[in-house]
Amino acid sequence: MEWPTTEGIAHGHILNMEVKKLPNLHFNGQMPLKQTVDYWLNTRREILSLKLIASLNGSFGDPPGILDILKRGHLLALRIALHLPDAIAFSGNVNMIGLFGFDLNIPGTSGLMMLLGIEAGMMIEIGEEYGKAFGWDASAGLSITELYFLAKTDVQVRITDFEGRRYSSSIGWGGYPYLPFLDLSRGVTWGESRDAGITRGWSIGINFFFGAGDPGPSFNLNYGDTKFKRR
Repeated sequence: MEWPTTEGIAHGHILNMEVKKLPNLHFNGQMPLKQTVDYWLNTRREILSLKLIASLNGSFGDPPGILDILKRGHLLALRIALHLPDAIAFSGNVNMIGLFGFDLNIPGTSGLMMLLGIEAGMMIEIGEEYGKAFGWDASAGLSITELYFLAKTDVQVRITDFEGRRYSSSIGWGGYPYLPFLDLSRGVTWGESRDAGITRGWSIGINFFFGAGDPGPSFNLNYGDTKFKRR
């Protein structure tokens, strides 16, 4: 019989193939024949080949597809480790959460600056953001967020990729020797960037907060909408 090609497997033709006989499939304790070993080794190489993966990847219809997203994801992890964000945001922040509460950006204290891309150097003010929150946190201070963009397709990061619905979580601790009201926390934010209903990619933020708050541990899960002030 004629064994299926890479293209045949990638387009699902193998499902319609009539399997008449596999050479020496049942060994019954004997050494397999050479053609059996060669067949399975060649098949394994074909299945694991980049050509097949690329064919499967392209069949899902979203070029450049998941492989490129994963490659960019590895680069993203390196950039986070080296603190090389696409943009940086800062805001005066108030958290009042006793199981349920709010996470508020203080108006007039919040902004975002692009560091990379065609809009590098651009700054914009962030409007009032009233996030609904769950957790335990009573604090006020300054929040600084490193923002990264993970593109789904081969697009340039834009300032609008960091606008819209976002979700975040943070943990922290308040009260230190000689600084009983100091409150420090770290957090992560994430959101989806869409253009005309199509996903461009995802924004990921690494957040640092320092200010004054209640002593002891704090944690915060919240969501809200980031809106820019356009003059």
